[in-house]
Amino acid sequence: MEIDIEYLKIIIGVCLAFLGWWFSFYIKDKIGFKSKTREKRIDFLINTYLKLENSIKRDPKVVGLDLERVFAEIQLMGNEEQIFLSKQLIIDLSENGSMDLEELLKSLRKDLRNELGLKEIDNRIQYLRMTKSK
Repeated sequence: MEIDIEYLKIIIGVCLAFLGWWFSFYIKDKIGFKSKTREKRIDFLINTYLKLENSIKRDPKVVGLDLERVFAEIQLMGNEEQIFLSKQLIIDLSENGSMDLEELLKSLRKDLRNELGLKEIDNRIQYLRMTKSK
């Protein structure tokens, strides 16, 4: 009977060690996935914002391919509001030949600031464009 209790202690110890290892691995994997997802989301928001902002008051021939890619990325990784706004902008561009990116840029900025833990800003976005003197 004494031997059976010793074996039981060893088996329980091994099981607890295995469960501890598995739980640690599981938690580390979950944290790693969330961290990587957050990092990708932040990269997406920064790159999309900058490409859209850069396209304002620029020659469509120069920024056209960037805009096509940005709108595809928004429909892939944007939130519901951003996808809706991007679709509306595509329709506006096809029907009117122009679009106002302000609301989409504000939405991207809001999400980015939220991801980074920064205070929300709701004021109008200012753009700087340098032109060559003639």
